[in-house]
Amino acid sequence: MVVLLPLLFTSATLVQYLDSRTEISAEERAQWDKALRLTFGGSALRHDDDDAISAARSVIAYGMFHQLDPMKVMRAAYEAKNDSLAFVPPPMAVKYQQLALLGRRPTESARFLAFNFPRYFDEELAPEMVAYWQKLLDTGKASAADIPRIERQLKETRTKMKPGLREISKRAAEIERDVKKGRTPAAQAKESLELARQDLVLALGPKEGAAPFNELFERLSKDLNLPAVLAPEPPPPPPAPVTSPSVKTNPKKNEPKQEPKKNEPKSETETTPAGWELLPTAIQRWIGTPYLLGGVDQKGIDCSGFSREVYRESKQFELPRTSVLQALEGAVVDTSELRAGDLVFFDTLERGRITHVGVYKGGGVIAHATSSRGVTYEKLSSKWLQHAYRGARRLF
Repeated sequence: MVVLLPLLFTSATLVQYLDSRTEISAEERAQWDKALRLTFGGSALRHDDDDAISAARSVIAYGMFHQLDPMKVMRAAYEAKNDSLAFVPPPMAVKYQQLALLGRRPTESARFLAFNFPRYFDEELAPEMVAYWQKLLDTGKASAADIPRIERQLKETRTKMKPGLREISKRAAEIERDVKKGRTPAAQAKESLELARQDLVLALGPKEGAAPFNELFERLSKDLNLPAVLAPEPPPPPPAPVTSPSVKTNPKKNEPKQEPKKNEPKSETETTPAGWELLPTAIQRWIGTPYLLGGVDQKGIDCSGFSREVYRESKQFELPRTSVLQALEGAVVDTSELRAGDLVFFDTLERGRITHVGVYKGGGVIAHATSSRGVTYEKLSSKWLQHAYRGARRLF
């Protein structure tokens, strides 16, 4: 199940946020608490500005998920908080510190990148940036001198977002079509459609983003001068076998039915379905590859690049490039029913958006690209993974 969270945190101090992380041990809590107090001092006990505190919390959540050094993470969180107080949009403040923690701090300041975002466009960052600017205009918080610049940035950024939004609306329109045709249960499709709507509303605003998916797809296709064509209709399912009327008895009819126990762990053989014979080799080939944001080869790869390559090698199937689009593929699968090849999704920043993806290997283990250890195996039951876990999907 994909769980969507609100974009902004309820007002709380950073000390209260650490206290809420009940999954960590007393020893780990002491390390994080010490790093917090040494870095933030008394400000760790204050609410300050909600946007600034939410930026700091997102950096801390990211550092915990990737098991980075607490002092380095807290210094990055402190910088994100200060940048946000200096009118850098929180999404940019967080992204900047993510890059810094990865050893890729930009040569320009976070403020410079925010003021020139269309030039330094980032597809995954864009929806939140647009939402932030629109909120400034809608609430009258933007100064008269800044309004022309913000309006220009909004227009240019939305133009650059159109190809990605087109893909999201296309996939959602296909899902809606399959629901209407009875090929996909409405309850199963609901989460996928909510996930798609999330980015469309962030990017286009509540009014435009609430339009029917097929209308948005057609409109964006027209703007991009591309044909508005959905995926072809899948073939109808084969007819159900007809039972011979001469068969009147069933020797097993009165035997008690063995119902599977809910959440009962499966054996390793049960979690390795037929058709995934190449999966272990495809995963193993990437184990140990360094993490590189936007990377797509053995020199460095990111999480969605890794899942994409695994699917190419094991199933000859082309996944979309981003974790957000990958989360719209296939069908929702319950955690207790996971099997090899399923995609698992996470919100590593706790901002209500899918930001990370891994591939389920079987036996309770996933493979994913992490900032601190590169591509690695990890138990899904890990406390860091469980805190950020937002659901799984099955394509085959």
